[in-house]
Amino acid sequence: MKKSVLFAFLVLAATTSATAQRLERCTMEGFSQIVKTVLTPGFDKAYGMVSNPSFDYMSSIMLYPDKRELVFRKAKDKFAVQSVEDGVPVETSTLTITDEQNNVLTALFDAAVGSARDKEEPKPGELVVIGVDGETYHFFNGRKAGKCWSPPKEDIRGRLVNLMMEISRYVRNHRPLSDQLIEQAQELTSLFIDLQ
Repeated sequence: MKKSVLFAFLVLAATTSATAQRLERCTMEGFSQIVKTVLTPGFDKAYGMVSNPSFDYMSSIMLYPDKRELVFRKAKDKFAVQSVEDGVPVETSTLTITDEQNNVLTALFDAAVGSARDKEEPKPGELVVIGVDGETYHFFNGRKAGKCWSPPKEDIRGRLVNLMMEISRYVRNHRPLSDQLIEQAQELTSLFIDLQ
């Protein structure tokens, strides 16, 4: 009897853990016209991540598969008082990648966004954590989008965010992507596929 209860608990814990590590399904339509125009131009044909921190400027890392290009963009001003017509100052860096790197990163975004699920409503009496400060990350693959808020570094979403931030640093410094980054991307792809 005790073994079956323990087994049931472990299955429940594993299921809860997997559900908690998925991205929350969302749409890019919630973004302002400025974000779409300035940080994510052509998002309907691109793959990427948008970072929206509480105390820093928004940024994006975009993969344009047709061109085999990674593009990092970071706003140098707050969007709240700007319009597209006013012009929004943006730091931009571009890096051309190999066919293999392009395929690996495309597969990663497809797997991560493909694992996204609708936000689950809390059950009665369940503890709900509401964050005020932190960072929201939106991921998209040209067709679908998913998001997460300040994920723990050790879970799959946190590892995805860390990988994309590291790739952003490579792009900003105009350095070719390392084999280690591509291996991390392949590992994360497998983990997100397992969540689907």
